[in-house]
Amino acid sequence: MLILYVGIFIYLLILIIIGFISNRYINDEVDFLLAGRKLKVFYLIFTLAATHFGGGFITGSIEYSIIYGVKGGIWYGLSCGIGLILLSFLSTKLRKLCLFTAPEYLEQRYKSKFIKIYATITSLIALIGILAAQIIATSKLLAIFHIDPLIGSSIATIIFIVYTYFGGMWAVTITDAFQLSISLAFIIILTYIAYDNTIIFESHKHIENISSMKIAGIIFPTIMYTLIGQDFYQRLFSAKDAKTARNASLVSGILLCSVTIFPVIIGLSLTKYGNNLTVAFAGFFKETSSVVGAIFIITMLAAIMSTADSVLSAASSHIVKDLFGEFKNVKFNPLKLSKLCVLIVGAFALILSFFLPTIIDALVFSYTIYTATIFFPLVLGFFWKGGDKNAAIFSMIVATIVVLIGYFYNPTNVPLEIFGGLVSLFFYILLSIMKL
Repeated sequence: MLILYVGIFIYLLILIIIGFISNRYINDEVDFLLAGRKLKVFYLIFTLAATHFGGGFITGSIEYSIIYGVKGGIWYGLSCGIGLILLSFLSTKLRKLCLFTAPEYLEQRYKSKFIKIYATITSLIALIGILAAQIIATSKLLAIFHIDPLIGSSIATIIFIVYTYFGGMWAVTITDAFQLSISLAFIIILTYIAYDNTIIFESHKHIENISSMKIAGIIFPTIMYTLIGQDFYQRLFSAKDAKTARNASLVSGILLCSVTIFPVIIGLSLTKYGNNLTVAFAGFFKETSSVVGAIFIITMLAAIMSTADSVLSAASSHIVKDLFGEFKNVKFNPLKLSKLCVLIVGAFALILSFFLPTIIDALVFSYTIYTATIFFPLVLGFFWKGGDKNAAIFSMIVATIVVLIGYFYNPTNVPLEIFGGLVSLFFYILLSIMKL
């Protein structure tokens, strides 16, 4: 256990140091929220990939591989990568806008405050829910190694709040590069350690069938969110130019597609310990050394925190630019407000993860509302000048109602992001054509 504690301590200490060093580059809110719009392709590749390469990418893929085999485990990672590749086709247009947030673009495109505020609120709630979910994932991860989950997750959360507070997007970007490098290297090492050719070959005998609709429910929502998520847009707006944004998005997508297989192999190998993730992990680590345990913990912490800091920074940009930005007559220091928002959002997500873990599914459900209602008005807004403001507003409202009803009653079992999105698309096109 000493090796485990020492390894975690050194890792977290490095993150804090990066945060303090990054503070030297912060002069205003553009530096804090967008790294001065100076990110070069190397760092942008890592921070885009790290935004997706979190606990869900690794643990989720492992769990689905244990339960459903390759057909279940491979799709989430591939969808993350494909989403970033498709985002590269929008990235040039996005970067040229020189904005801060996705709702800012919607306001500019449709000349509507309502659309901006609606998109901001749904995105903000979703981001806070996702952040809380990352914290809960940390507590469950540490519990495997008999580390008090309350204390462990609190320390990890405070660390990423601290380095984000001091260094903003610069700290997030540098730590993302550091953490993703560690995660990728260690996940390959863990794959090598866990790999068992015989078990992988025999694992198909123990898996459950996964339906095409369930696969669709993994692929489409993930890709859709990637194409409109503020955490991804913030990074593209941070690029030094449009070409950098496009190339980084493309390469980061290819990178994620190429590493998707490693969590799948680990999951297939762990089936010999059981078809439950917790049982499988416990069985694996019972047979391995503390060094392997340290590698696993640091790998997962790096992945989780690289996603958490991205979400934290994105949520703060919403509050500063999309909400407080509407108060034209109120004078405030944007940089101080940005830092204050980091503390408030991070603390709120941490408290939420302690006392209300059972509502995380409901919170992340807002991810569904955001995706289903905003996707087509935003994406089609880039390519179709005929898209109408009133059509966008009506399609968003109707899609929201459909998704809420579907949450309680969905006899078709069609993923709500897809069903709600199609409803939004129908009314958006129909009403826009009628307007024309």
